[in-house]
Amino acid sequence: MVHCKRIPVIRITAKERAYRNKRIRCDFSIVSQTVLPEQITQELGIQPNRSYRKGDYKMEGRDTIYTYPSHLWEISSVEAIHNEKNIQLHIDYVKKELENKFDILDRYKQDPRYESIISIRDETETGSVGIDLNIDDLTFIRSICNRFSCFLMSTSKTGSDD
Repeated sequence: MVHCKRIPVIRITAKERAYRNKRIRCDFSIVSQTVLPEQITQELGIQPNRSYRKGDYKMEGRDTIYTYPSHLWEISSVEAIHNEKNIQLHIDYVKKELENKFDILDRYKQDPRYESIISIRDETETGSVGIDLNIDDLTFIRSICNRFSCFLMSTSKTGSDD
């Protein structure tokens, strides 16, 4: 008799696909190899928009299984203000969600078990993409993160194909 180990599989839902494909958003993520997302939720007192455990699986398409290499805890502006095109309002949303948590977040930033990441995504159909962060935004990012990711993308065609 063959015994099979039960594998936790997370199927990509329409909601997850829509979440990942939002064109303008700001996310704050905490990644860890050892600290579970539930522990981060309990300490911060904030429910994440998305979380998973190291070793969880997700199905993409019919044949692709992806294994998460680490634990993830994440909040995002994407669900709260999903139709807003002003990136500054997305950044402000994340700042407001994390206010009064700076002592905890600074401890996470200093602890090698955590990687704290701010990600900003701004995709436009016009020919130019840019982002302007003021001193308050830069101070906020620097105070809570040890990594910053910015994805700026223009989907317009800016030239001929010949």
